[in-house]
Amino acid sequence: MKKSCFLFLFILGFVISASNSVFAQRGGAYIGKIDVKTVFLLHPLMISYSPERQAFKVTRDDVSKKRAVAEASSNKEEVRRLNALMKSITGKINEEEKSFQKKMSALYDKFMKNITNLATAEAGFNRVTYKAETDNAEVSHNAKLTALYAQYNDAEEKLLNLTQFNFEEGYTTPDETEKKFIAILNEIKTYAQRAADQKGVSIVLNTSYKRTVMRPDSRDSESGYVPDGMALGAIFNTNFPPELARDEAAVAGYYSNVSTLTQNWLKNCSPITGRFKSSMLENDVFIGGVDLTADVLAALFKAYKLDPNISNAVIKAAISY
Repeated sequence: MKKSCFLFLFILGFVISASNSVFAQRGGAYIGKIDVKTVFLLHPLMISYSPERQAFKVTRDDVSKKRAVAEASSNKEEVRRLNALMKSITGKINEEEKSFQKKMSALYDKFMKNITNLATAEAGFNRVTYKAETDNAEVSHNAKLTALYAQYNDAEEKLLNLTQFNFEEGYTTPDETEKKFIAILNEIKTYAQRAADQKGVSIVLNTSYKRTVMRPDSRDSESGYVPDGMALGAIFNTNFPPELARDEAAVAGYYSNVSTLTQNWLKNCSPITGRFKSSMLENDVFIGGVDLTADVLAALFKAYKLDPNISNAVIKAAISY
């Protein structure tokens, strides 16, 4: 008995020792975290960003100027096309409504015409037929309207994206601004991956995701206007006067002001970061991880023997929500 106990303790000690060794080899950390929104807003390239113009300051050569003019022209043409498309879809929606009302009226007239000339059993059958025909007409009508409204909403969203940001001389175009934002996010991800590799971290969580959901920024209650004087550029481009370097109170006041400006910039960031709601800023996992949502839903729907076609459509809608 003592030998068995000793052997068990020896094996247990060996397992614990081996586990600690593996844990140590991995740096003692498996999951990391980063406040992506904060790092994004404090990225050095954001120093040249103007929240008033919602664009970056830029110096253009002749090629760049031509490209900006071409984008503005293309933008204008696309706005014209989308307005025409939305007008056309509205016409189709009105036509479908009229067609549906006409069909329902015809089915009702047919039902009322036949109902008085039929025996009781035949009248009951006629009611069932009438209900089936009207139900089918409603399903078809709703399907057509759903498709048309989806097309309209898609066009309206594209139109909003094209018209909410201006083209201004000396600043990036809306397309250039978006590409620069994405470039900043990608660079943050690169640096985060390097830091994670150094610490043996395989998954990096985005802590700004929960803060965004649980504690919305001031955009929800204010106008959403952020002046350039509150931007990151105003913080880094205001140098401390050298002649006050020996004045401890002045130095303390200067850095206290820097702290306040930084917190105000981060607090009022929603008009900037809200521009790309589907970006990495609002993902809970920044690096690594496997999303099992679709797999679990598929397994559940299969276990409950639900229609596979509807199940696939539901899963697709859920994971893209």
